[in-house]
Amino acid sequence: MKRRVAIVALLGSCAKPAPKLLVVPASWTFIEQNGLNPIDEEIVESLIGALDASKVIAWTAITTYKGGHKTAKLIAAELGAAKILAISCRGGMVTAFLVENATAKQLWAASYSLTEPKENAAEIARNLRERQLVG
Repeated sequence: MKRRVAIVALLGSCAKPAPKLLVVPASWTFIEQNGLNPIDEEIVESLIGALDASKVIAWTAITTYKGGHKTAKLIAAELGAAKILAISCRGGMVTAFLVENATAKQLWAASYSLTEPKENAAEIARNLRERQLVG
């Protein structure tokens, strides 16, 4: 009897973790930087704070990838992310792309007028939650 309980407890502790979301500035993954605005980093940092922390890879974990020119797909794979949210700023626009990492299928995309990083982050987070795309 005790042995069965121990096995069940062990199996329960091996449960698959919840899918994670990688939120990354698109400028980190683009080789050609012309026209990109580095404000995308501020938006990403604010956006990570605006989403459910248990489902999003922490800012400190992704900052090690800055300047490495790895693709978002490779970064997501290394960090165990199921979805990638790339934020790109060009001109006066912020564009957000949500992609499923395993299939490269685009799940959602939207563009916003570039305002203030925290305002843009809050608007993107609200739209993702309303569509139940992230926690």
